[in-house]
Amino acid sequence: MHVVDEFIDKDFFDLLEDKIKIKSEDLFGLADEVKDADFSDENTIHYLIRQLSSLANVPVSNELENAIIDSVIQQVKQLLDDSVEKEIMENDEG
Repeated sequence: MHVVDEFIDKDFFDLLEDKIKIKSEDLFGLADEVKDADFSDENTIHYLIRQLSSLANVPVSNELENAIIDSVIQQVKQLLDDSVEKEIMENDEG
């Protein structure tokens, strides 16, 4: 049982499962994988896209998958660059 299960009503999960046709256990499993994922690794992103695509029973073309991967990697790099820049600025001030 996940910690979130204790705080969110079972009816919410039933409604969610009914709307998106994915079992809450599967969503929690994917969330656990995402939580520790290395989004700078292309293979990891491929895997997660395929997992979600499979769970949702929604095909994702190679073109769309590659576009998602490129976007995620670009955003991760930007976040890292911003983080490094902020750290440098804080060190210069202190």
